[in-house]
Amino acid sequence: MKYVSVTEARTQLPSLVDTPEEVVLTKQGQPVAVLLSIEEYRSTQALLNLAQQPERWTEILAAHSRVQSGALDEFVEFDELEVESDVPTVRQHTV
Repeated sequence: MKYVSVTEARTQLPSLVDTPEEVVLTKQGQPVAVLLSIEEYRSTQALLNLAQQPERWTEILAAHSRVQSGALDEFVEFDELEVESDVPTVRQHTV
């Protein structure tokens, strides 16, 4: 993670946008914003969306337990309608 003042960021924005790491923008030495790649932003938004769906966490944790115990002997297939029903939510949370 790289820290850059807002003043510096104004002159370095093109190179900061190309930086693969997150850039913390500071004002008077205090963090005020974060510049990150669109992929990182989308990933974060997807995780936030998932965090707001406790029923999904239950499914994920149960599957993780089955994998860890070796009890998972086949892949779970998602129903096409289930996937399609999640598309609007995902689109709403992405740029």
